[in-house]
Amino acid sequence: MRQLSAVLRARLPLLLLAVTAALFAGLGRRKRRGDGGWHHHTAQPRLSERPVGPVDHAQPIWPGREVSFGDKTLYVRSTPPRTHSAQVDFVHPDDREAALFVHGLGGSAGNWTDLATLLAPRFAVDAIDLPGFGRSKPTGKYSIRTQTDLVIAYIENQMAKPVHLFGNSMGGLISLLVAARRPDLVRTLTLISPAVPDLNLRRQYRNPAALLAVPGLYRFVVLRKAAKMSPKHRAYGLLKLIMAQPRTLSELRLQETIEEILERDAMPWTGQSMLRAVRAILASHLVPGANGVWRQMSRIATPTLVIWGDRDRIVNVRMAPKVGRVMPDARVLVLPNIAHVAQIEDPVTTARAFLGFLEELDEREGLANLAGTDVGTDTAKPVSVR
Repeated sequence: MRQLSAVLRARLPLLLLAVTAALFAGLGRRKRRGDGGWHHHTAQPRLSERPVGPVDHAQPIWPGREVSFGDKTLYVRSTPPRTHSAQVDFVHPDDREAALFVHGLGGSAGNWTDLATLLAPRFAVDAIDLPGFGRSKPTGKYSIRTQTDLVIAYIENQMAKPVHLFGNSMGGLISLLVAARRPDLVRTLTLISPAVPDLNLRRQYRNPAALLAVPGLYRFVVLRKAAKMSPKHRAYGLLKLIMAQPRTLSELRLQETIEEILERDAMPWTGQSMLRAVRAILASHLVPGANGVWRQMSRIATPTLVIWGDRDRIVNVRMAPKVGRVMPDARVLVLPNIAHVAQIEDPVTTARAFLGFLEELDEREGLANLAGTDVGTDTAKPVSVR
């Protein structure tokens, strides 16, 4: 009995976190009367007219390498400059601005291949594998604070500062916290379906990842079910969760997804990394007061582009306008028939949105210089490409 009591006491914080997550995921399914969905009616946003080139479906994931800085090591994929297309504007490779891409839960640096390739003529892109994901070995620490510290250390030690910082899902959460803590390191911030907290139980919020925090569920249900599926079926299951139209993915990208699943199956830490990262996200959502995610977002003055898919099943698109309102210098782009990974599903529009965002900032800076004063910021309302 004493041993059982000790086990229960040790597991109590985790059980409370799991129950809270389950409540937010489950009770949030209830619809408000008369609420048929999230809609908005605003003008089409500005997309750059500069050519970005078509997606090269024959381009494999860029090779990577282990990069050590201090006592830390990450696997990093760097995109080489493109200099062979007559359809794309280029800058000299030495003049490319630095950009850092941070993937989401269960993802890897390879998730950014197409977007990084489109931006490579003008940006020197590093995409990192967070510890325990992709080919980066785990550190045993998965808190969002630890991951934020790691990204800050990488920028400080390995990149020309400040950088254009991109983050998707969990990587979006980490990236916005980097901008909140170290604005001097971030020139612009681009968030793609960031994993921000939604604690409103009345929302139509169904986060399938939240239930993974329930003790035993991941090991005894998810992993056992996955073990009975072929890698190809598991790949399709993953893509159906994160994409609105998974069948549009190229054969090469599908094969790379299958190969990554097989590679991660051979890594003994894969399941534990996924489970602990889910719990770390949920724990970060429950931080109160000035250190809470929303309060930190409200202090980010860095120019920010927020991109969301209107069919996102992981982080509800209803969060998009709230993010746009809370962040002082944000503009929001909602893409139709896109889910959780706009950089994979529609890299061309994502690239054009980012370049248009930079053009807007250049014009704003030019007006400020012309007027000899700060023209201030004008937070944009959420808009949709139709």
